[in-house]
Amino acid sequence: MAEIISVQDEEATRLKAETAARFNEFISQWTLETLPACDEGMRLLLAFADANPNAYRLAEQRGFTEMTHPMFNTLAKWRAYAVHVSSCPKCNEV
Repeated sequence: MAEIISVQDEEATRLKAETAARFNEFISQWTLETLPACDEGMRLLLAFADANPNAYRLAEQRGFTEMTHPMFNTLAKWRAYAVHVSSCPKCNEV
């Protein structure tokens, strides 16, 4: 018996696959040893990159380490990333 898939479910599946592909493409620019954050942090960084490409490029040039830079602090997606990275045990593993 053939399974009937709703248009909404099909769209959700397509969107999920696109999101996963975009995330994999984004993190592929680093090696496992050089990722600036854990998976959750990288999702937040990707959201920041997509929402603020110019600010992302500046943060990238600075190595994603200036968590309290005045320009970045006005951007909600950067603040979410900075808060996560500063408090996440996985992001702070030595």
